[in-house]
Amino acid sequence: MMIFGEFQRFCITYKTNQRNFTKYKRNLVHDFKVTINKEDFENSIGLTVKSHLLIAKKYGQLVLFNQNTYSEISRLDLNLEKTTSREQQIILSAEKSHDSNFIAIFVGKKLIRDEELIEQLYVLRLKPSADEYEVVKKVNMTELELNNVSMKFYFDQANNEELFFVSNSEIFRFNYLTETKVQFFNFVTDLTC
Repeated sequence: MMIFGEFQRFCITYKTNQRNFTKYKRNLVHDFKVTINKEDFENSIGLTVKSHLLIAKKYGQLVLFNQNTYSEISRLDLNLEKTTSREQQIILSAEKSHDSNFIAIFVGKKLIRDEELIEQLYVLRLKPSADEYEVVKKVNMTELELNNVSMKFYFDQANNEELFFVSNSEIFRFNYLTETKVQFFNFVTDLTC
């Protein structure tokens, strides 16, 4: 365990069952950390896409940074719907396709006891001419009764128009453009607790 003194000029270390403490004093003052961005990225989701870093902020903003210089390349606001309930819509999870040209994002609400309610699926595509993403499709998962799936999902490697989802009773393939579902595997017993 390490304990830092005021202004972090002194450090005391000790281990369990050790007979004494060790005290250190800092010899040099240096500042290798440089602030690049002062935004709040708490509870954000990060993805590495191509040679960039995509950060999906909690309340619906996507920020694309250069991975080497950390300079901002582009920004996209998903314009999440305002709700009348206590819980606001937030980004719950995000996955990228194997070639990083597509990103799928679950948007919903975080309820009590860490329960997450999926409401929408956003699918974004990388613009061919620029380093920015555009919304291809917004799917209402509640209307399709697909809001009881796992937060972890995958793009089909052969077809970026299809996603693999797992629910309590099945694994299925979902085409987000046509909004069709094809069962891939059915569980004999439900996976509910």
